[in-house]
Amino acid sequence: MIDISVIITCFNSEGTILETLYSVSNQTYDNWECIIVDDFSTDRTLSIVEDFIRKDPNKGTKFKLIKNSKNLGRPKVLNQGVYSSKGKYIIFLDSDDLLKDTCLERRIMSFDENLDFMVFPSNERFFKKVGDIKVKPHIIDESKVLKNFITHKLPTSWNIMGPIWKKEALLKIGCFDEKYIRLVDVELSTRALIYGLKYKIVYGESDHFYRITSSNVLVRNKRNRFFNASFTYIEEILLFTKRYAPEKQKEVKKYMFLFFLSVFSMLLVSKQFDRDDIMSFIDCGRKQQLIKHKGWNIFFRNKILNITRLPVIRGGIWRMVHFYIYKLI
Repeated sequence: MIDISVIITCFNSEGTILETLYSVSNQTYDNWECIIVDDFSTDRTLSIVEDFIRKDPNKGTKFKLIKNSKNLGRPKVLNQGVYSSKGKYIIFLDSDDLLKDTCLERRIMSFDENLDFMVFPSNERFFKKVGDIKVKPHIIDESKVLKNFITHKLPTSWNIMGPIWKKEALLKIGCFDEKYIRLVDVELSTRALIYGLKYKIVYGESDHFYRITSSNVLVRNKRNRFFNASFTYIEEILLFTKRYAPEKQKEVKKYMFLFFLSVFSMLLVSKQFDRDDIMSFIDCGRKQQLIKHKGWNIFFRNKILNITRLPVIRGGIWRMVHFYIYKLI
């Protein structure tokens, strides 16, 4: 039996995928498979992956390539990887990130069979080359893990590469929710915590490397997808809690209200969003009973909203409100 499956999803990743594949191929641990799911890339990603597998005679059989004939979206391709995997354990790896060569060995040797997943949160961030960014080690407040995930407090307690999962545990909570366009790994960890999966956080040296990509277009797209996913996140997490952990409903709803405030203040600060966006989000909050007072609608449905969007208000007062809400979280 294969011990561990590394699942890589990619879409138009021609600039980074080769380095990512080498980071898997160079592992000191031997009993693994790597499943690459290409989500209908339109650049050279597929040819690069196929060429890599063809030229890797010693370990080429460890790599399995799944080629989608249309773009399905990230949660669906992640689930494709899970359902196609043969390993007892699963690690997810983004197509622009890297594993340290001892990553799999360390995680397998450390795994406690009484747990559903273990988290190795220590990672290094980089732009082009590992080591080009220096950051302080991130220590997780374990008493606030659920709160920090629900409120999406950055940096999150761990990224998608941090956990090593038992496959059976992922299947138990339904793997990834395919309705999401963002918050994909955040909502998975949130559900795992609400469900009560058993886990442990293991500190130590970094065993994975997270690549930072930035551009104005990319940031705007991410922010827009985050806003749209927030509706799904609020509704689905509250529903999941009611169904699987009713004893946690009060706690989860309290944290979700803080998430609502954080997103709402972002809408007021950013020029990217308009009146309709703000009103639709208020309606979402009322529908999910996060807010009840009609004053929200009265205040923002009238001309006062136009005043609140003036640069001096948006850039001053609302930015300060957003800052203090984030500190509150």
